[in-house]
Amino acid sequence: MPASPSLFGATGAALLILLAAAAPANASEVPDTRESKAREQTTTTTISIPFSHAISLVDAVATESVGGYDVVAYEFENAEFTGEFSPLSGVSAEEFVDEISRSLETEPQVVAVRVAVPVEEAKSVSRSRSAQTVPTLAAEYVAPAANPAASEQLRHYREQIPELNGQSPAAAALQRATAKPSTWKPTQAGISIFRADTSTVYFEQFLYWDGSTASTTAMAADDGWEAEVNVFTSRPDAETCGSGHPQDYPFAKNYGWSWYALVNTGSGIGPMASSVGAYADYNDNSDPCNRNSIAIGIRTPQAIPAYPSGAQEVMLTVFAPRGLDNTGKIGGVIQAVNETGCVLQPWLSNTDCMGITSSSSGARATLSESRNWTAPPKCWASGNYGNNAPVAYDCYA
Repeated sequence: MPASPSLFGATGAALLILLAAAAPANASEVPDTRESKAREQTTTTTISIPFSHAISLVDAVATESVGGYDVVAYEFENAEFTGEFSPLSGVSAEEFVDEISRSLETEPQVVAVRVAVPVEEAKSVSRSRSAQTVPTLAAEYVAPAANPAASEQLRHYREQIPELNGQSPAAAALQRATAKPSTWKPTQAGISIFRADTSTVYFEQFLYWDGSTASTTAMAADDGWEAEVNVFTSRPDAETCGSGHPQDYPFAKNYGWSWYALVNTGSGIGPMASSVGAYADYNDNSDPCNRNSIAIGIRTPQAIPAYPSGAQEVMLTVFAPRGLDNTGKIGGVIQAVNETGCVLQPWLSNTDCMGITSSSSGARATLSESRNWTAPPKCWASGNYGNNAPVAYDCYA
């Protein structure tokens, strides 16, 4: 139900910008890119409202609505990673905490809730000079530092990169080139799709830039990128959207995810600052009806930290609710998206404003849909900026 006009309009709310943007590669491997989001302007968007202080996820989920609007996600910001927990994911808060603890040996430090509101309401919030917070009686929570060597996923993906052979870029003693990197497109990518339980599909995207030819600093100043895995259904009745996106047919749903993003800059994971602007890209206004796009965007990839050599490693992990299909055709791409729409309409969430205006920075494929690969499970490496054919390997889970 709509909130009273005074709740957000009069008192305002602080917007929390998370992450954005991505695109396809060469003619043989690049899948079709999405049309500009301007084709179908959204009528609702999401805004972030901070808690009065950071709290644990288990405490945070007790806040189910704000001002009459249901909470669609709980945003966490740790020193080493950022992300969101969705109450629609099919995974409980306790289960998600356990998952993070196993992988990173810490817990999410929740700083805000995200609620969906009409665009006009978001505009009023954005223009308000006062800031609203969500009061909480829960104890302040300061997450312990993640174990720098905790993420085994990084080692697993490095084993698929010949020049690293399982070592970190620091251990491999790669030398920074004196020339400025010429491309923003990741040198290597590793993608995993698997189902570890009956209700959740896991997506991992490991992206690596060598720091000499490739670096996120080579991205155009007003561009970000979105790294996406596209999943398809072959059901005939999914050819038309009917009641509209999202479709529940593909094996993973395009809503209700929980996710996190982290970066590595040494012997393990390091800070993924909020200034990088990570976000879940739920906007599918111009997507085909038979496709769900599981995408995490980075609005300001130029700010992603690097090793002393200039090399960069990013890990994007999504826990998506299972769809009705057991398996389906897949494709993957990292495409550039322009942030001008976000500058002109700062009240829109990154998922709704990134890509409203087109980018000329291109894209880099990780898997062409024409290969007819299916998942889950499926794990593969995409080398040489997407110019080489993808290579499948055994999933570790």
